[in-house]
Amino acid sequence: MTKSTFKMISFIFLLFYCFDSSAQSTADKIDRLLQTYYNTGRFIGTVAVSQKGKIIYEKAFGYADQEWKIPNTIDTKYKIGSISKQFTSFLILKLAEQGYVDLNTPIKKYIPEYKGEGADRITLHQLMSHTSGLKSGFGGETESVIEKLPHTSEDLAERIGKFKLSYEPGQGWDYSNLGYMLLAYIAEKVTNKPFEELMREEVFHPLKLYDTKQYVNRDIEEKLAKGYEYDLLYGFKNTTHLDNSYVKGRGGIISTVRDMLKWDSALYSNNVITKESLNKMFTPYSHNYGYGFELPVKIIKQDTIKLIYHSGRVNGFQSVFGHIPQDSICIVILENLWASRYRYYSKTIDVGVVDNEDIFDDILFLLYGEEVEMPKKSLVLEIAALIPTKSIQYAVKQYNILKQKTDEYYTDVLELNALGLSLYDDYKLTYESLEILKLNIKENPDMFLTYNSYAQVLEKLGKTESAKTYYDKAIKIYEAYPQKNLKYKKYYDKLKNK
Repeated sequence: MTKSTFKMISFIFLLFYCFDSSAQSTADKIDRLLQTYYNTGRFIGTVAVSQKGKIIYEKAFGYADQEWKIPNTIDTKYKIGSISKQFTSFLILKLAEQGYVDLNTPIKKYIPEYKGEGADRITLHQLMSHTSGLKSGFGGETESVIEKLPHTSEDLAERIGKFKLSYEPGQGWDYSNLGYMLLAYIAEKVTNKPFEELMREEVFHPLKLYDTKQYVNRDIEEKLAKGYEYDLLYGFKNTTHLDNSYVKGRGGIISTVRDMLKWDSALYSNNVITKESLNKMFTPYSHNYGYGFELPVKIIKQDTIKLIYHSGRVNGFQSVFGHIPQDSICIVILENLWASRYRYYSKTIDVGVVDNEDIFDDILFLLYGEEVEMPKKSLVLEIAALIPTKSIQYAVKQYNILKQKTDEYYTDVLELNALGLSLYDDYKLTYESLEILKLNIKENPDMFLTYNSYAQVLEKLGKTESAKTYYDKAIKIYEAYPQKNLKYKKYYDKLKNK
């Protein structure tokens, strides 16, 4: 061996060593982050990260079945929620290539029995890009009832057809689950095949995604995780029932992290659909949304990072799938837990259990050399569990003790507010609700929502004069701290003009 050859081999070895060391270091940081999320009770599920087709991190946390203490594993299957939309779009593009459909033809051609407004104007392109004018979902109590029942595609289409359009097709944008339900129906109609069979034959098996399928409720599915919700007062609960026929096309697929990594690789292979069709999936048509993909941009260390991305939520599960084209990175997070949710004004609050979109961001920052703050326990979740087992006085006392442990717990005005309102609205614990809301006023005396929430509960109790006093205080607080309360301006305006 010549001296120059030896130097070249040494140099190549050094490059591989540096790459492996760097990847290992990043993997260690990701593991520490996720282990902390798990240890603080804020995450259970499975995570995988790949770069240039090589898995650099994968690990499972917590239980797939709480009752039998069966752990989550790398090959545990999860419901992936709205990530299913990209598979539906992929199928529609394949059917377009096969001549079954045209993306710019009104849907009336394919489902002539559909009587909904805009049937002669809404196109498949508009359904896939959320520009059809159809609203998001059935909404409210109606949705919570009908999601538990079995449905045919015809039945769902008939229900969808009763809604008025929010805007003329192509003239706006509104994320629409209803649109993707219609896409599944159209696929069934033009091929005369059930949607689950179509997905298996046209998408999953050609791409060798053998652990991915359109789930059918009565099927026995090996290694499928159970879905859980985290109740504010009582901890882990089995999630509410969902009949999977209700989310066909929009959120009914189950998969594993490894199959999702395979899916990521397949999207760039051009083996099943053409490059032209794939480009249509990744084109931002409106609101940075393509076909079943969000196409956001992150700024990290002044660098612009473009993402091909989607998150998903369905009863008891949440998920994130994201690809960074410039560095061939893929991040998959599948979780069999979602939190007690409380909607206050326009914000939905997950108390304690973290939204795994935040975990995705943390992993992304670590991959690009940014340090992230390690997660802490939710102080609100900690004291909420004490209310039914001890007393509200004991819970408040513990709050005041534990809030000093800033290295272990975090406090959040929105979480405390959500607990106070939920105690009244969901648990009918009036006294406890008022005590928590009073605590929030004491802890956050310069926030509009603390006074306004307290006033709302008083008003519901018929204590009109006391409620008016706190509404007046809410107005004064907004005027004293307008910048801090800017997000509540329209609610302040509405209250001021009452």
